[in-house]
Formats: sequence, C-alpha cells, structure tokens
Amino acid sequence: MKQYKIEFSTFFNDMWTTTPIHWSGHDLDINGLDSWIFFKFNQSTATPKSISNNGIYNEEVVVDCILYANSELLLADMYDKLREMLGENQISDLVLTSIDVDNSSILKTTVGDFNYLDLSLVFKH
Repeated sequence: MKQYKIEFSTFFNDMWTTTPIHWSGHDLDINGLDSWIFFKFNQSTATPKSISNNGIYNEEVVVDCILYANSELLLADMYDKLREMLGENQISDLVLTSIDVDNSSILKTTVGDFNYLDLSLVFKH
C-alpha cells in the first residue's frame, strides 16, 4: 500500500494544478482559498480472483477524495477536471474502476461556506 501512496501522491502533486491539495495528516490554511481538494488513503482489500481461491487476488485500493469550493459551478468544474485527469492517465498499475459519490453538502467555516463533494476513488490492480 505504501508504494501506491507514494505513486498516487507524486501523480497528483505533478498533475493537479486546479487547486491546492490537502493531504490527510497535514495542515492546510483555507483562509483566502475559494477551493481545494482533500485526499485520505484507506486500507486496501484483497478478494480472490477466481472461484477456486487459487491464491491469486485482486487488490482494491480506495482513496477518499473531497472537493471543496465556494460555488456549485466551481465544484462541478473541479469534479469534471478530476474525472478527465483520471480517465486520461493511469497511476502505476492501478486501474480506476469507479468514482463513487458518498455525500455532498455545505461546510460552514469561519472564512465562509463551501460546497463539498465526498468521493471514493476505487482502483484495482
């Protein structure tokens, strides 16, 4: 899993230029920002690749991703850019299988209100 964290982080640090990136476990000062993206890695899970359980597994890697923006239009634009970027590129041997929308709402902060879209990025290899 550590290998994928490094490759995923490198990929997004190199490719995502739309907004600042907030990595889980690190601070981000949102004062003055109109948008940002947040990432948190989940544990990977392995499932048998065949019915015979011959020791060959598909590993699923899930990354929590939350898009924050001070307008719905900006949030939709960020979502489109994320889908486009992940659809046109591959991270290591990870294959994007889905982008699941887990929640959407409004985050109220001392510097303003932000629409957010809580996503699960699901990869297999």
